[in-house]
Amino acid sequence: MKYIALNDAFKNIVLTNSLKSIRSLFLTNKGEGVKINYKPPYQREYVWPPFKGTYFIETILLHAEFSPIVIFELQGNQEVIDGRQRCETIDRFLRDELVLKASGLEKLWHLADKKYSQLSPILQDRIESAKIRVITIEVRNEAEIDSTTAELVKRELFRRYNLGITPLKKEEVYKAQFLQDEINSYFKKRFQQDADFHEQIKELFDHRKKNIEIQMQGIRQLLVLHQIPISRFSSEGDDIINIYYNYLSYKNKSNEKVRAIFNDFKYKVDFLIRLKQQLNKEIGRTNGQLYVCLYWMLSIVEVEKVSDKINNKRFKDHLIVFLQKNNKLFSLERSDQSRNIKIRYGKVADFLRDELPVDFSKYMKNDQFTIAHKDRMEKYMKDRFMPELEQEHFSKSTPTTTTILDIVDRMSKQKFNIRPLYQREEVKDKVKASSLIESILKKIRLHPIYVYVRKDGVSEVIDGQQRLLAIIGFIGEGYMNEKGNMEKSQKDRFALSLRTGLIQELHGKKFSQLSEDLQNQILNFDIDIIEIREENNTDFRPEELYKRLNYKPFPIKEHSFEFWNAYIDGEIIKTVKNIYQKNKWLYLRKRNTRMVNEELLMQLIYFDCITHESSDNLSSLKEVLTIYAWNGKMNIKIKNKSHVTRILENESRRQDFIEACRRFEMDFVAKLQVLTYLQDGTNSDIARGRQLDIIIHAKGTRTAMNIYLVWAVLKGISINTVANFKSEVKNKITEIFEVFWDANTVEELETALTAVWSILRKNKIAPLLTNVH
Repeated sequence: MKYIALNDAFKNIVLTNSLKSIRSLFLTNKGEGVKINYKPPYQREYVWPPFKGTYFIETILLHAEFSPIVIFELQGNQEVIDGRQRCETIDRFLRDELVLKASGLEKLWHLADKKYSQLSPILQDRIESAKIRVITIEVRNEAEIDSTTAELVKRELFRRYNLGITPLKKEEVYKAQFLQDEINSYFKKRFQQDADFHEQIKELFDHRKKNIEIQMQGIRQLLVLHQIPISRFSSEGDDIINIYYNYLSYKNKSNEKVRAIFNDFKYKVDFLIRLKQQLNKEIGRTNGQLYVCLYWMLSIVEVEKVSDKINNKRFKDHLIVFLQKNNKLFSLERSDQSRNIKIRYGKVADFLRDELPVDFSKYMKNDQFTIAHKDRMEKYMKDRFMPELEQEHFSKSTPTTTTILDIVDRMSKQKFNIRPLYQREEVKDKVKASSLIESILKKIRLHPIYVYVRKDGVSEVIDGQQRLLAIIGFIGEGYMNEKGNMEKSQKDRFALSLRTGLIQELHGKKFSQLSEDLQNQILNFDIDIIEIREENNTDFRPEELYKRLNYKPFPIKEHSFEFWNAYIDGEIIKTVKNIYQKNKWLYLRKRNTRMVNEELLMQLIYFDCITHESSDNLSSLKEVLTIYAWNGKMNIKIKNKSHVTRILENESRRQDFIEACRRFEMDFVAKLQVLTYLQDGTNSDIARGRQLDIIIHAKGTRTAMNIYLVWAVLKGISINTVANFKSEVKNKITEIFEVFWDANTVEELETALTAVWSILRKNKIAPLLTNVH
C-alpha cells in the first residue's frame, strides 16, 4: 500500500540544509545550462506574470531574502520539490528573458525596462552573490528505493512544502504596509476621537461591513484618484493608488500638512453628506459608488479652481436629473470591473463637462496628463532611492538555528514576539497544523523563521508566525500578543488530525498523550532562524519584508489540478492530460497557466465516476452539483471539491476513476464532438471551439457553470440521440439556458431538465452508432 511504502521510504532519506549563492546554482556552467531540474512532471507551469517576477528580483536586490528551495537528489539528478517559480524567475532574468516592469518595482523605479545585462556591475554582483537556502533531500541507500517509491516520496514532499500557504488578505497587507504612515495613523486617530464622523463616512461610502483597513484603503483612493487617469486606475487598481498615495505621504509628513489633508477631506465629506440628504429625498436611496465619484469631482474642481460652480441650485438640479436617468450606473454589482469603472466615471465626466468649464477628458485618458505625473513620480522615486545610494537600503541578515524548546523559553521571558502589530490573525486550520507536527516527527526540515531583532533584544517574527502558533498550540504553551500580554493559541492543546497521514497511529492524540521520546523529538527539533538586527539595518522596516514574503503569492490551491498533479496517482494524471491534449477545444481558458482546463476535465470525470450507476438522473446530478439562486440569478457549482480529492486519494477507487476517464471520452466528449462537427470538414480545434462557444452560450468568456449545465443536459440522453437529433438537442440546450437565465427557483430548472430528457428520449432511436465524428 502507498501508506506503508511511504513510511518505509521516509526511514531511508536524510535532509540537509545549506546556503548557496545564485552564482553557484545558476551560473557555474552557462554553456550547459542550469543543472537543477526546476520543472519535473509533478510541478505546475510557470505562472508568475512579469510584474511578480520583477517584484521578486527587487526583493533580492533590496533584502536578498526569500524562502528556501527544496531539492530531491537521486542518482545524481536534482529535482526542485519547492521553488519552481523562484528558480525559473532567476534563470529567466540571468538569461535576459525577463525585463523588469515598472508595475513590479516599489522602490527601484530607475530599473524599469532593464534586463540583467543592463544592470550596473554592483547590482549584478548583488544578484549573483545572494544566498539561497537549499534544503536537499537525499536517499541514504539508493538500492532500497525503486522509481515508483521515489515518485511517491517526491510528490508527498511537494504536497507538504506547497500546500501550507495561506495568502494575506487585503486588509492584512494594508495594515502592514501603512502601519507607520503619518496620514493613515492620523485619520485612524481622528476616527477614534469622533465616532459620529466615522459612522457618517461608513454610511456615505458604504463602508459599514468593511473593517478599518479596507475603509482606509478606500480613503487613500479618494485622496489621490484625481491625479491618475481613470483608464489607468481601472486596469491597475490598488497598485497605482498606493504608488500615488506614497508620494502624497512622502511630501506631507509634517503634523501641519497632515492636519490640512484631513480637514480638506472632512470639508468634502460634509459637502457630500448634505448633498446626499437632498438626493435621497429627490431620487431615493443612493449608494457609496456615487459619492466616490462625486468626491473625485470635488477634488478636480478644487484643482481647477472652479469650486464655486457646484454650490448653486442650477448645478444641483441638473445633477439630480442626471442621477434619476443614470442611477443604475452606481450599482454595487461588479463595480470594480475595469469596464464598469470606465463607464461610470465616463458618464459622470460627460455630465460635468457640460456643466463646468473644465476639460474632464484629461482626467479620463490623456497622454500629457499621464506623462506629467510620471515625470513627477520618477523624480520622487529618485529622491527617495538614488541609484548611487542603493546599498544603504539593502538589509543584512544572519542565519542561525535554534530549537523549539529555546523559542518557547524566550517567549516565556517576553524576548520572542510572534505577534507584532503588523502580523495577521491566527489561522485556525488544525488539519494543516497536524501535517506540520507530522513533518516535525518525520524530521522534515521546515522553512526558516524570519525575525527582526530590536535593540532591546526582543525578536519580532516577520515570517513564520502560523508555523510557530501551530507548534506552541500543540504543546500547550502561551505567547506574548501584540499588546504585550501572554495568551494561548486558538489551537491550544489540539488533537492531531492524521486519519490520512503518514503516522496514522497518532490520529486523535494530543501532545500530553505522546511518548516522552516523541515529545522530546518535537521540543528539540531544529528551527532555522534568519535574524535581521536593528543595529545593523537602520533603514529596515520589518513590515515591508513581511509584506514581500507574504503578499501576492501564487499558491497552489487545494483541490485544484495543480494540487492533484503534485501527488495523485500518475496514471490518472497522465490520462486526464492526454484527454485534454486530444481535445484542446474543450477548454475553460485559452491561457492555461494554472492547469484550469485539466481541472475542468477532472471535475467532469469525477461527475461521471460518482453518477454513472444511478438510474435517476436528477438525483445523481444533486450528488455532484449544487444549483441555487443568488442575487436574483441561478447559479451552478460543484457540490464538494474536497470530495474530488478524497476520491482521487482513495486507492480502492483508483480503477473506478480510470474507467470513468474512458467513459468520459466515449460519452460526454463524444457527444460534444458530434455537436461541434461541421459538414464542410473544417473541424480544427479553433472551429470546434467556436461551435462549443455557441452551444454553451459563452458570452466573451467561458464559465465552468455553463459547461456544467451542458453536461447536465447531455447526461440524461444517449449518444445515439445526440447523433440522430443533433439540431433538436442543440435547441433543447438553448431552451435550458433560457430557463436558467429566467428562472426564479431551482425547481423551475429541474422541471425543465426533466422535460427535455423525456422529450429527447421519446424520439426514435437509431441503431447503435459505431463511428462518432
